[in-house]
Amino acid sequence: MNNRFASAILCLTLASCHCGSSGIEPPMQHFDPPSATTLPEEGSLVSVINLDDEPVICFTTDGTAPDWNGGDCPNRLDANRQIAVPHCGFNLIRIAWSTGTDEASYVVESEDCKESCTPVLPWSNGALVRAFALWQDEIKCKMNGCENPAATGNWSAQCDTGSVAWNVSLNGLRAVSTFTFDACAHAVTIDVEEGGTTVARTFNLVVDGQLLQDTDFSGNGNEGGTVTVSGDFTGTVTSRIVIKNKKRGGGSFEAACSADPLEGMECAPSSAKIAYDFPDWSCHGGICPVSAVAGCEKSDVDSDTIVDANDNCPEHPNTDQADVDGDGIGDACDDAPGFVVIRFKTNNRCLLAGDDKVHSTSTCEPADPLQQWQMFPDGDDAFGFRNLANGECLSQSGILAGPWTVVTDPCDGSDKQRWMLERHDQGGFDEHFPIRLHNVANNFCAYTDFTGNVFGTVANCGMWGTESNQKVGLYYGGAFDTLPYQP
Repeated sequence: MNNRFASAILCLTLASCHCGSSGIEPPMQHFDPPSATTLPEEGSLVSVINLDDEPVICFTTDGTAPDWNGGDCPNRLDANRQIAVPHCGFNLIRIAWSTGTDEASYVVESEDCKESCTPVLPWSNGALVRAFALWQDEIKCKMNGCENPAATGNWSAQCDTGSVAWNVSLNGLRAVSTFTFDACAHAVTIDVEEGGTTVARTFNLVVDGQLLQDTDFSGNGNEGGTVTVSGDFTGTVTSRIVIKNKKRGGGSFEAACSADPLEGMECAPSSAKIAYDFPDWSCHGGICPVSAVAGCEKSDVDSDTIVDANDNCPEHPNTDQADVDGDGIGDACDDAPGFVVIRFKTNNRCLLAGDDKVHSTSTCEPADPLQQWQMFPDGDDAFGFRNLANGECLSQSGILAGPWTVVTDPCDGSDKQRWMLERHDQGGFDEHFPIRLHNVANNFCAYTDFTGNVFGTVANCGMWGTESNQKVGLYYGGAFDTLPYQP
């Protein structure tokens, strides 16, 4: 047990998130199209979503913070819940309602928005992101002799000034690591571009707040949340990183700043939060400014080195040209992703492909390929599910009379890998979790509990008291704010 736990702890890099019984939840989306989208013309409309119960929503389009003032604000959304993006180039929209705020960034590019040849300053938010990533790694190494804990416990260390504390605990089959920073200062050195030359610069970052990460014993999980940064930068950093095989494997950092130490750079306007994607920390959505080229001509709009004529997603950088559903539209801009995330009603746990069997995790992360399942018809009234991380199909193993463990195996079209999607209204129908997965080879339905195990026993499909453990929703693209597949 200690060796497996030590393996899980190896991936516990610094991160932050909301801590609760449901684990790290993806943030609620409030804008359609989402932030970091390039729009075709001035006046393009952005819809505010998932706030139907809020009678008053205030907004601004000039980057200032909307003054909620109890709903008495100069700019209030009308019944259409739409905001016109006002001008060419970068736009920052902010909203406020009775219990929260949110923002989204857009770029307007069109023939009518002729690009200026005047030199522009690149944003320093990217430098903050790269410095913070290194800062995380070096601060973690200050604790426990630069070794990963082999058991639960508490550790602490002095930073250059200030302190950091580390608590490790177990939640079923998950390892939960919580880091608490108290004015933790540390200097890191990274390469930056200054005057057209790459130079090494040292930045002192002072971080406050509490950060958390949730992983399984194979080193797969997620991190998320926000910390405040002072010192050479003033701002915040939000982590939405996917952990794979004990290290960063995807996702992004978002950085907002109001002050930076760099010549020839500036923070994004109005302290906007800008996302940068791992591993190369490229600007998400390609909305960050670059110096104008001669003649202001572009043959590669998203600057991903693939010319527009050959790019399956010409307005969104995607050097890998990934297209999981093979429809010719790159995953980076495909509004209909070719996968589902399988979510149980019990604790909102999601199905995740493990090393030897399938688990359920309270850390639902649509960007994690281990949680992405390609759903396809497989005979009469049945479907198969192919995992996009290992290429294997959802299957089961066990003796004739059960019990059966849900696993993944090489796809072979057998009845073990065929699942009937049955309407499940026992205990009341829930449109968010409308079905159960009934195996064709043996008479059982996939069941999970708070330990993360996924299994079935003979004739358990109609067993009273287990409804929530069997009810699932198949969410296309992991869009939990929309209704899943309906039977």
